[in-house]
Amino acid sequence: QNQPTVRLSPASVAAPLKNFRNVGGWGSDAIKYIQQYGLAPVDKWPANAIDRQFQTEATRQSALRYRVREWVECKPRNLDQVVSLLLRGIPLAAGFNWWGHEVTLTDAIWLDGEVCIRFWNSWGRWGDGYGFGILRGSKMLADDIVGLYSARAAT
Repeated sequence: QNQPTVRLSPASVAAPLKNFRNVGGWGSDAIKYIQQYGLAPVDKWPANAIDRQFQTEATRQSALRYRVREWVECKPRNLDQVVSLLLRGIPLAAGFNWWGHEVTLTDAIWLDGEVCIRFWNSWGRWGDGYGFGILRGSKMLADDIVGLYSARAAT
């Protein structure tokens, strides 16, 4: 949208949504929260800081500028929907019961004769050293999947 990139804090959603406990959550719950309250930029709330000190009025006001407008909620474990959205360039938040974790699905790729899913993990230097990994077979079938169609920073 010809705007500067603003890094947004996943913790600014997860922490208040989960009452400042480091426990798992669902992307569908998070996206509804983001629609109402937004995401704070990382300069106001560090990306992985589950800490009440960052939940200030100034941070809340800043987060309201970064809200989701439209999203899609996929059927659980539906690889066709996931691949279709990824091929259209729509990243997905995906939760896996087997892992007890939520990651960002970034690409559908062809590897060794089969479709696989590349993902980014907020744990940082994980997987390939940059936070990316590959899911294959039944491990790539997510139980909670949401994709962002449109978001806009308020001016």
